[in-house]
Amino acid sequence: MEDYNAQPQRPKKREDLTILYDVPFIVEAEMGRTTKSVRDVLKFGEGAVIELDKDGNDPVDLVVNGTLIARGEVVEIEGNYGVRITELMN
Repeated sequence: MEDYNAQPQRPKKREDLTILYDVPFIVEAEMGRTTKSVRDVLKFGEGAVIELDKDGNDPVDLVVNGTLIARGEVVEIEGNYGVRITELMN
C-alpha cells in the first residue's frame, strides 16, 4: 500500500531549456489603445482615423501572452514594419 503521508519528491531542476526552443507563441507590437462605444465602432469605415493613447514618438510595447516583455521603436525592414528593442522588462 502507498504511503500518502510521505513528502512529495521535488522535481529536478531542468537547466536545459532546449526542449522549449521550438514552441511557438505570438508576439504582439502594441502601438497604443483606445476605448470606443459600440456606436462609434459601427461608424468605422475605410479612411477612418482612430486616435490612440500614445504619442507618435512613444515606444511600442512588445507583448507575449498578455505580458509586457520589451519596448522599442518602429523600424521599416524591406517594406515591412519591425521593432528595434530599446528596453527589456525584468
